[in-house]
Formats: sequence, structure tokens, C-alpha cells
Amino acid sequence: MKRVVLAIAVLAASGAANAAEGESPKEILKGYIENIQGMVGQNRLSGRLSRSERTKVREIVNSLLDYRELSRRSLDAHWDPRSDKERSNFVSILRRLIEKNYMSKLRSNASFTVKYLAEEVDGNRAAVKTMARGGKHRAEIEYRFIKRTKAGWIVYDLFVDDVSLVENYREQFDKIIREKSTEADGFAHLTAKMKKKLDE
Repeated sequence: MKRVVLAIAVLAASGAANAAEGESPKEILKGYIENIQGMVGQNRLSGRLSRSERTKVREIVNSLLDYRELSRRSLDAHWDPRSDKERSNFVSILRRLIEKNYMSKLRSNASFTVKYLAEEVDGNRAAVKTMARGGKHRAEIEYRFIKRTKAGWIVYDLFVDDVSLVENYREQFDKIIREKSTEADGFAHLTAKMKKKLDE
């Protein structure tokens, strides 16, 4: 989880400004990393970000991470049977869980450095490979992008040391859903466990 948090922290920093039209995924990811690092660095003595700074971090990540696509791919076959309301609720819960994880660890990863290794673009899909170091942690992080008509390039998956965030979630979610005898009960069981995590 610490390496995933490092990946999200880098993602947060990389979206500090709106991407210019025509920028490549690598250029988008690379731009303005110092924004979050500086914001967190200024608060080392207090040990926390202000409410406005935390809001800004969330806005940055939300603008670059496609939570709906992440949710759909993570639920896999369990996505289609769900109603629009259930899907929207699930996306909201997953977004809040991810926010809770990276916000709680962001300060400790403020001093990360990033080396950009490669970029591959194939139509409306792209991948940017990086090497990130933060504190005692080091990880190869690959950001998977999809190009949306209005949003432009947006991240839908992260590979940390060759482990996919989507596949990791998919395995966990499927296992929890299958603990119940019906699909509906299993999905309700999953969302209940996720809500409980939010309250911890």
C-alpha cells in the first residue's frame, strides 16, 4: 500500500496545473510536480495541510484519475448487473477510500523524486513508465492513460512494480462478493465493508 500511496502522491503533484491542449501524457504527468511538494514542505512543522490545501490536492487527483473507469474495471463482471444508482454510489465510496489513503500518507512522501523512463501512445491509450523514490521507498510506476473527448488524457490504472491497482482491486472485490450466495447480496456486502473502512 505504501508504494501505491507513493504513486498517487506523484499523480497528485503532476496535475498541479491544467494540461495544455496537445500535451502528451508524459508532459502532463511531468508538469508542476513541485506544487504539491512545496505545499507539503511548508507544513512540515505543523504536520498537516490546511483545509484549502487538502481540497486542492483532491481536486488535482480527481481531475486526472478516472474513478468510474477504475471502478468498472475493478468490478469487472460484477459491474453490468448493477443499477446506475449502485454504480454511482460505488464510484463515490471507492473515490473516498483512495482519497483517505493518499491524504493520510501524503506528507511522508513529500520528498519523492521521479525519473521518466518511457512513453507509449497507441491511439486513445497510453502508458508512461517512471521510477519514483520517496523516503525509504522506491518503485517502478507505470501510469495507464485513456483519452477522453472532453477531459483529455486521464489515468485509469497504475502499475506499481508490475502489479496493477485495478487487478488488485478486482481480485479483492470478487472474493468478497462471492462470500454471499447471490450477486446482489455480495455487492451489498462489499459496499458495507468499504463503508466500514471509511469509518475506521
